[in-house]
Amino acid sequence: MSPKRFAFVLRLWNETESHTIIGPTIMRGSLQLANSDEVMYFNSLEQIPTILQELTGWSDPAETESPVSD
Repeated sequence: MSPKRFAFVLRLWNETESHTIIGPTIMRGSLQLANSDEVMYFNSLEQIPTILQELTGWSDPAETESPVSD
């Protein structure tokens, strides 16, 4: 069985608060499967693994393994 492959479009940009001209910038981003119209937005890099799991259905085997008892 050949491995399933995915291609993504990752977009990153900076925004400033809409009510201020000068102020802190906020990182924003989006992730999209290359062959899909569905776009998932995020405002933290830590959200990317969760979005990847939602888009692909892939899960980390370490999260599903049961603990070993002594």
